[in-house]
Amino acid sequence: MEKLPKIARKSVSDQVFDLLKDYIIQGKFKVGEKIPSENELTKMLGVSRPSIKAAVERLRAMGLIDIRVGDGSYVK
Repeated sequence: MEKLPKIARKSVSDQVFDLLKDYIIQGKFKVGEKIPSENELTKMLGVSRPSIKAAVERLRAMGLIDIRVGDGSYVK
């Protein structure tokens, strides 16, 4: 998997959301593929876990990912 860029100041959760959404739309995260965990994304992007949680929840609400408790988040 290619390295994700660090996130600059602005609404951090919005930036994380936009980045992950773009990766899904561009096919960098493919349908059925498990996206990195919240902890992995926190380390990769250099942002707080609440920012990741908010972004992942928005992706779920939009129907772009499916969250499987205890397993991870998968691209729909």
